[in-house]
Parts: sequence; C-alpha cells; structure tokens
Amino acid sequence: MANSSCSPHSWLIVTCYSSYAAFWLYHELCGGRAISFFEFELLSAPEKTPWLADAGSFVHHSSVLIIVVILALHIAAALKHQFVDKDGMLSRMLGKS
Repeated sequence: MANSSCSPHSWLIVTCYSSYAAFWLYHELCGGRAISFFEFELLSAPEKTPWLADAGSFVHHSSVLIIVVILALHIAAALKHQFVDKDGMLSRMLGKS
C-alpha cells in the first residue's frame, strides 16, 4: 500500500490551503490595504493595480470552473466503477471491503 502522506489527495489539500493564503494576500495587496498582524504593519499599503485585480479575477473564476469540472469527472468515474464495472471500488473507498 502506498504511503498516504504522498498521495495525490494530500497534495490537493496542501494546494487548496496554500491557495487560500495566496488569494488572501493578493486580495489585501491589490485592494490597496496594508498587511498587519495584531496592529503591527508587516507590509505597507501599495497603490491599487487594476490590471492585477483583473488578472486575479480571471484566474479565480477560471479555477472555480476547473475545480467544478474535475469534481464532476471524479464523481462520474466513481459511479462508473460502481454501476458499470461493478468492481467494488466505491465500497473500498468507503472502507467496506
């Protein structure tokens, strides 16, 4: 059995959490706000950059669409294994060998 710490799902979780942090930082900086931590200013407020805000919005909305498509394909593949192949994959995924 493969090491679960290096599974693709683990990398997906790490990617999701790091993207939350990156988008928060992007949102704060592109909105012209300073980054502070308990009243200590870590990064001063930059000037607003509309082109960067537009690019970030495009990436954000595109990534939502991509994630929804991947989720739908993942669900379709699980249902295919359950009802077409009848190989018990869904039972193994749920821990019911």
